[in-house]
Amino acid sequence: MPSNKNTKPAQPKRTMIAACVLGGIVVFGVGAFKGDSEQAACAANLKAVQVATSAYTAKVGKAPESIDYLLKYEYLESAPAGIVIVDGKAVAKCKTS
Repeated sequence: MPSNKNTKPAQPKRTMIAACVLGGIVVFGVGAFKGDSEQAACAANLKAVQVATSAYTAKVGKAPESIDYLLKYEYLESAPAGIVIVDGKAVAKCKTS
């Protein structure tokens, strides 16, 4: 098999530019999805606390004063991030939309 000495090697500049462009697309794309997932998690946490608050209120006859009541009586397994109870209602301190 004869070797062809006129064959050019792969051009590293083009490869590097393509890699940088694709890397930039991935980085910015992941950042957008991260924000969306944080909002979705906040909305899900808010809904979970709203449901737990309603169940607690129905059983006890009054709204819980804080998340601690929902944890103590096992209406929630863990304290959700960014959610508090104010005047018996679940309130998000994180961004839900």
